[in-house]
Amino acid sequence: MKPRAAAVLIPALLFVFPRVMAQSTTPRNRPQSAPSANTSASDRKPGEIIIEPASLTTPTGETIAFELGTLYVPENRSDPKARIIGVGFARFRPRHPTGVPPTFLLDGGPGASFLEGLRPGNNKHARLGIDLYLGIGDVVFIDQRGFSERGDVLKFKYRTIRRPLDQPTSIARESAGYAVMSRAAVDAFSRKGFDLRGYDVKECADDVNDLRKALGYDQIILVGQSFGSQWSFAVMRRHPEIVARALLMGVEPLDFGYDMPSHVLAAVQRMWREAEKDPRLQPYLPKGGLMAAARDVLQRLETAPVHVRVKNEKTGERKTITLGKEDFQRTFATEKGGDQPAFVLSLYYGHYDEWAQAALTFRQARDSEEIIIGPLIDTSLGVTPKREFLLRTDPATEFLGQWDSRSYLGHFDANREYLGRCAFFSQRTRVDCGAWKTFRAKADRRRRARDSNRADGVCADRPDGSITNTDDTSGAEV
Repeated sequence: MKPRAAAVLIPALLFVFPRVMAQSTTPRNRPQSAPSANTSASDRKPGEIIIEPASLTTPTGETIAFELGTLYVPENRSDPKARIIGVGFARFRPRHPTGVPPTFLLDGGPGASFLEGLRPGNNKHARLGIDLYLGIGDVVFIDQRGFSERGDVLKFKYRTIRRPLDQPTSIARESAGYAVMSRAAVDAFSRKGFDLRGYDVKECADDVNDLRKALGYDQIILVGQSFGSQWSFAVMRRHPEIVARALLMGVEPLDFGYDMPSHVLAAVQRMWREAEKDPRLQPYLPKGGLMAAARDVLQRLETAPVHVRVKNEKTGERKTITLGKEDFQRTFATEKGGDQPAFVLSLYYGHYDEWAQAALTFRQARDSEEIIIGPLIDTSLGVTPKREFLLRTDPATEFLGQWDSRSYLGHFDANREYLGRCAFFSQRTRVDCGAWKTFRAKADRRRRARDSNRADGVCADRPDGSITNTDDTSGAEV
């Protein structure tokens, strides 16, 4: 789960690769859908790689050769006895050497892999747009640890809790249920020999550096979008000397793991401003437009929840479901509302049937599957105290609540002792959020070290390559 409202409410500003459908002759490893430690890597050494030839055939019949490989790394570099795991990668090389540093493409998520598009016979995915980068130099895709078919794909199957129908949805109840699920996941993976402390953004950054060394590159170019940009920032913090330049899209700084509600609402308002020009909606708009309609619905539900009779589509049985303020905020933040103005107007005019049907489905117990690399890495990024305060007090929570962050932040606060012992959501990876120029990495590090006695914090180089800042309101360490 990645509880970010903007992922649903806002058309994502994503980097879209040029698409050419292709067939692949890439050797295929099936993903693991249940917790089980990958033992094939046990005989490998840290930093070792294996490479095998592979190819793509385009619809025009062109064959594109590339290399498919596995990098072997410690699961937890802080543990000398750590298990060795595999991380997949692919490399495309230009016809002629260019002498330019290779481009490393870092996928988003967490819980996404460019290598999925290289599966044999996979014509559902576009051939990744490598032509642009091949004109520059080598192109390398690297998987996220814990979500790599050439290593482990960490998934946890569980059954969701059954929510009561006679009470409105509660974010506190949802957070408690998520805590139960996370504890069960910790126990399941621990019994299988996994060390979940090793699945954080620092380890992902070090994987990139290890692959760079194994492939023999001095410096690299980073390209990342969404979480890929956070991953890139972590590489730049941990290993600034290896980054020649970076191209980042849908940028999420290291301290921005959770969207600020007011920023999300501002984007919604921009969409609504355009929607209000639609002549099909104009006859139904109240004075004040869609914002006035949404505020009216919210105030109505805050005064008293509504009770709606709805038919269970599976059993045919009619049920009464209670919907309240937090139901509206959850739907608004995570399902629809921002990008579906007609839905907001339907609630304004008291038409609750569609909403009640969706809420009934949500509240039923059901089998589910969690790709746990998402919450592991997201919570490893954490948030600085200053930004956490802003998240909790942002005025736009009137509309969105704290559905974007509460299940993580509240879960951490309520379960600090247990989670510290079990490692899942164990600690927030502290992040230095100060200014940093990618094109002057070494000089910038030296400048920060020279300025180590400045009043707003202490910065210094660390033997492990990290930078510290004692000012908790402006940053921390990776």
